[in-house]
Amino acid sequence: MQEVRPAAVPLRAKVLEALDQHPRRIDTRLVFPGHAGDYLKLPTFRLRHWTPALRAAGIEHRSVYTTRHSFAAWAIRAGVQLFYLSRIMGTSVAMIDQTYGHLVPDSEDYLRGLLDTFDSALALTNDVAR
Repeated sequence: MQEVRPAAVPLRAKVLEALDQHPRRIDTRLVFPGHAGDYLKLPTFRLRHWTPALRAAGIEHRSVYTTRHSFAAWAIRAGVQLFYLSRIMGTSVAMIDQTYGHLVPDSEDYLRGLLDTFDSALALTNDVAR
């Protein structure tokens, strides 16, 4: 049986900065522990934290799982390669394409822009190497 490891998601600079500001407890290694220093219980988290936070922010209620979809959509919009995204989300490229493919820019202009940028960077590298 294969070992299941938690996914490692690279955190954005502003998230790392916020985590640095977050007070740590000395009785647990968890960043966001429950009251007794153990894991949060999802139903309690939803009731006490998630729903009130959405309400306070004026955001329509959605499930915690929706954050996975937000992450994928933002990553695609930022230009993250689907292969890399599938690896950090623990799924296949085919599943990413099936679920989020409508978000992937597929115009010829987009592709041409990427290749032109690559060509420019390559030419610059070749000029520096000479």
